[in-house]
Amino acid sequence: MIGPSVYSNPYLETSVFIALIKGEVVDGIDRGEIAQHILDDAGTERWPIFTSTFTIVEVFKKRNRPALTIVEEQRIDAFFKHEYIKLVTLDRYIAEQARRLAREYNLRPADAVHLASAIRVKADEFLTWDNDFPHNKTIEGVAIKDPYWFGQLRIIT
Repeated sequence: MIGPSVYSNPYLETSVFIALIKGEVVDGIDRGEIAQHILDDAGTERWPIFTSTFTIVEVFKKRNRPALTIVEEQRIDAFFKHEYIKLVTLDRYIAEQARRLAREYNLRPADAVHLASAIRVKADEFLTWDNDFPHNKTIEGVAIKDPYWFGQLRIIT
């Protein structure tokens, strides 16, 4: 039986999707597996996953890293079609809020778009591995954290 969820309305920033597709392991932490667990649990209707429509473009390439291959790009496109992934449209309101957040918190414009999107949907947690964000800080009700998964790990036989 699946217990209660810890997330309510998590927002996943682009770095989480890239970690999933690339199978990233950084400092002994399997980011790809953590991302997969979060998405698997969301798929069981425990919670929705929010991300910006801008993520669809931004996920193409992580800064200073190679672009996704065609196969990886097709795989990520499939993720964005799941019903539990709720896309937040980058509209004028979010753009104006992003500009304000970029100035106020010294964020890159793309990062500010993500934060403004998370605030718009009242995300409880903003999950990112991007070090440009102020981790372990709450901004306008949204807690910025490294992604984490809770529960029992998979047993590989």
